[in-house]
Amino acid sequence: MPDSFEDYRPFTDAEIPQAMRRITNDPAFAIVAAYIWPDKRLEEAQAYVCGFQTIDDFQHHVMYDACSQILKRSIRSLSWSGVPYLSPEQGYLFVSNHRDIVLDSLLLQYVLYCNNLPTTEITFGDNLMMSDFIVDCGRANKMFKVVRKSSNMHAFLHHSKLLSEYIRSRIAAHTSVWIAQRNGRTKNGFDNTDQGLVNMFGLSGSNDLAASAAELHIVPIAISYEYEPCDLMKLHEVYLTMGGQPYTKTPGEDLQSILTGIEQPKGD
Repeated sequence: MPDSFEDYRPFTDAEIPQAMRRITNDPAFAIVAAYIWPDKRLEEAQAYVCGFQTIDDFQHHVMYDACSQILKRSIRSLSWSGVPYLSPEQGYLFVSNHRDIVLDSLLLQYVLYCNNLPTTEITFGDNLMMSDFIVDCGRANKMFKVVRKSSNMHAFLHHSKLLSEYIRSRIAAHTSVWIAQRNGRTKNGFDNTDQGLVNMFGLSGSNDLAASAAELHIVPIAISYEYEPCDLMKLHEVYLTMGGQPYTKTPGEDLQSILTGIEQPKGD
């Protein structure tokens, strides 16, 4: 992988053992472990996770178990369609509507895993990199960094071009990628793709835009929650912005949205 991607990429398998030691030594691990494995003592969970040697180990034994707990505790049923059209030999760019910070991509990984298909790499907004623990867990879960904003437009264009090149390189290597169709979750239910995202895709590849887009094997995804777990939080933002008032996130708001999305009922 080119050195230019070093600051963006997920972990490699060789980096997993050391990352697992950092994760299990972090105070936040006790809270996460109690949710994922309520029957394991903390020492048991630490030893279990420290035995992981690969990204597949982490995904299959941490993320799968985490998603199973979310399904058990807050989702009545999960259904899907379209899987027969996917090939395990092909890399795809899954472009998804964005309703929940974590669950949109997590549920896709669960569906792929249940259907014996490779999981995807996942975009990871730099605004969500709130702690070393979160960064380690994200990179162990095939997540790669996306620079969301920059006051320097030249720097932002540079990051966008690298992101485009990185995504294209993963698809060419038969590795799939998940990305949301816009920055931030939709708050009003209108799932419109950000034109800037389409422009970003075109920053790499040939001048033949149709052929360049075809090389990405784009698969659109629509996910729907019967009950949006963060509906009240979203409504507050929509109410203010519709009234012409600026909306500024409070410290810790993204983390609260993540936890609310995980814990609150989602229905079907």
